[in-house]
Amino acid sequence: MICQTDYNQDLNPDCHRGKLPQLQLNPEEEKLMDNTKPVRVLRMKDLPSKVGFQPSTIYQLVAEGKFPAPHKLYPGGKAAGWLESTIDSWLESAARHSKEVQ
Repeated sequence: MICQTDYNQDLNPDCHRGKLPQLQLNPEEEKLMDNTKPVRVLRMKDLPSKVGFQPSTIYQLVAEGKFPAPHKLYPGGKAAGWLESTIDSWLESAARHSKEVQ
């Protein structure tokens, strides 16, 4: 339910300043809201502390196709980075794979 503006209070008498009704979400929408987090771009300086590898190892793994490749932050620009969600997925996959191997 969405509250009407102050000039339309007569349309929704429950709508008062500071006393807005709760927005009703279905279970699917609630799940999406719980799982959303801001999009963050990681640069190479951020990766060693997150994945535990030095930049040289990360670049080697990228070349071997074993680590996600960075993307350009701006078309034609020099700056490159990784979406944090991509790195998080890679870490989860690597953890699952290591459990399977053991």
